[in-house]
Amino acid sequence: MTTTARKPSACSAVLADISSLTSFARIEVAQNRRPGLALSVHQDTVGRAADTFGCEVVSPGGWRRAYSFRGPSPEPRGMLVELGLFVGGLVILVVGADRLIEGAGELALYYGLSAFFVGVTVVSIGPTPSLAAALQDDPEIAESCRFVGMHGSFYRGYDGDEEPSAEANVRIDPDAFRAVLDAPWRDVLLTPLDTCGLVTLTGDRYNRVWRSTDDPLVRSVIESNCVFAPRVPWWPYEDFTRQSSTLFDSVAVYLAVDESFVETRTEIFDVTDDGFTEPDSDGEFEARIALEWRDLDAFEAYLVDVLLEA
Repeated sequence: MTTTARKPSACSAVLADISSLTSFARIEVAQNRRPGLALSVHQDTVGRAADTFGCEVVSPGGWRRAYSFRGPSPEPRGMLVELGLFVGGLVILVVGADRLIEGAGELALYYGLSAFFVGVTVVSIGPTPSLAAALQDDPEIAESCRFVGMHGSFYRGYDGDEEPSAEANVRIDPDAFRAVLDAPWRDVLLTPLDTCGLVTLTGDRYNRVWRSTDDPLVRSVIESNCVFAPRVPWWPYEDFTRQSSTLFDSVAVYLAVDESFVETRTEIFDVTDDGFTEPDSDGEFEARIALEWRDLDAFEAYLVDVLLEA
């Protein structure tokens, strides 16, 4: 049964878990090109002081503000004052966040809007051990979030093969993927190889991107692609000057804000120990799956327009 496409509006916030330099470059372009898409890219840091971390907030309007958080001030205001501020702020944050999500959903239903017009979407385009660990520490993370993942292979494998494959993001850590699927997300949407494995830019569309060297964001995509291509001998990618690699991650990022180019269907399935996602009416997991393209050609045209701000 085909499900009714739920299309999040443009003011969703997106948390992206990335797996490569090329993915980071593409997401950075999406962040700057897609109006209303606020992306927070999370990576573990190495070699930084344990009492210091930073982040950058990017608004739908395009402004950026960097924040840095450090340990205790050398001149504290007093332990009781600090404790009071901490407790008060925590209560406001927890209660306020829950009411924001609940109120957004109620208003959306009342006015006939998407229930996701305010909310957070977690986009996963790599194996999920870090996300599984976060959910183990705090399972309630998922309760106010959507999950969009580039995972699995249901009826097609790599390169459109008619036999499903053990898709890498699942195969590397099936237990972690099971843990993520088992979390109480508001919605789960996956793009398996059936759809994300079919996207490649060639011909004039790729040439337009390749020639856009005056745009620093697009140039970063091309440069990272040049670094990536010679380092994947297991992947048939012979001429990166004429075509892109398979753009798996681009589909997941797109599905964070729109679903109009794909057909989704609710599937019940199991995750095997060797990394297959097998449809099974008695399976352990259920999710919405982008199984087919409504218009792949239109999506590729859209992707180029977003990259080039056409």
